[in-house]
Amino acid sequence: MTRERAVLTQVRTAIVAVTPPTAYDGRVAFTYADRDSADDVSARAMTRQFHLELSGDWAWSGDQAATSYGNSVDVGVDVVMTYRRQASLFEFMCTVLEDVRAIYQALSAATAYAAETTGMWRIQPQTFDVVGGDRVNDLAIVTMPLIITFDPE
Repeated sequence: MTRERAVLTQVRTAIVAVTPPTAYDGRVAFTYADRDSADDVSARAMTRQFHLELSGDWAWSGDQAATSYGNSVDVGVDVVMTYRRQASLFEFMCTVLEDVRAIYQALSAATAYAAETTGMWRIQPQTFDVVGGDRVNDLAIVTMPLIITFDPE
């Protein structure tokens, strides 16, 4: 398995292992769902269902970053999660904030890196974004960008 594949697999595995602090919309776990396209995020999407997207950000980093080939890579990965908004806007906001914190905290733990197989040594959470969820039963999409640093093979 390549390091790139190992990194994405490890991020997915770490998120699935997170136990959300509060049940919401009958869901007490995060589930991974492959998406064929952005259009597949639809009314069928369930609360706390997520997929990963590449943001397109890529940069050499580390001691030799100034050269054309550094010794580490920073790559942008977005965690895209869906929520079905329930009756209370306040409960929805609290749940999203709790979940974002729980995921970012889990991904920031050194144990999430599996460095021996991934070469990953840092995950930097960025700001998150919520789109939708304005009314009851609306679908909300929460995007949580990450910058992942790993040593390529």
